[in-house]
Amino acid sequence: MDSDFADDIVQDELPIHTEPPVDEFQPWHRVRKEYIRELQWNELTRRMIKRYWRRQLSQSEEPWMLEDGPPGDVTIPEAVYLSRALNCLVIPGEDLLDMRALWRDIRPLNCKIRYLGFNESHSSDYRNTRLHVSHNTVTSLQDVIRESYVTHDRFESVAQETSQAYRYMRHYGPFHIVNLDFCGSLFPNTRTENQAFYNAILRLLTYQFDHQRSEWLLFVTTMVEPREHFPIRK
Repeated sequence: MDSDFADDIVQDELPIHTEPPVDEFQPWHRVRKEYIRELQWNELTRRMIKRYWRRQLSQSEEPWMLEDGPPGDVTIPEAVYLSRALNCLVIPGEDLLDMRALWRDIRPLNCKIRYLGFNESHSSDYRNTRLHVSHNTVTSLQDVIRESYVTHDRFESVAQETSQAYRYMRHYGPFHIVNLDFCGSLFPNTRTENQAFYNAILRLLTYQFDHQRSEWLLFVTTMVEPREHFPIRK
């Protein structure tokens, strides 16, 4: 005998489950990019910290202890942390994988990180939400300065001294590491005019030479296409 009660509970058809959205695979997700992060950029950064920056980036609390009080009575001023942080200028993807990898690879060296990022796609859509989540995650990591910032601006805007990008550069700089990881090409292999990039790099280099008093690293990653892909200028 069939049960009407059971018929109401057990469905005749299986429910249809919606497949989760598939993220677009970006160049910065590739294995070879992780090789560059770990064994080139971050390896050179570790060397520089050990050879030149260790004393400058020291987070020792000893100078801020009271003579007559137990350890921990005095909190190190935030300005001291900022002055002793590893300052980075980057062009991050929406996952901030470069900063995550840097944090991972220099943790044993006990120094704090502060970064300024330029991301022109920083708008109000899904990708922006993902960027915000990534940024909040990274700045929540131990030894990452929460004042770090990703601005909705193109790196090329640095070329103009009246631009917001230039003001951010002056506020966060000078930098120990400048990592210009361009997705496109800086070379005249397309019809796109690249002079703005050259002007911005020149402005940045001029600023660094005038203000950075210690050794620093400059990484420029760009695509170079074969000669036959673009006309020869005479």
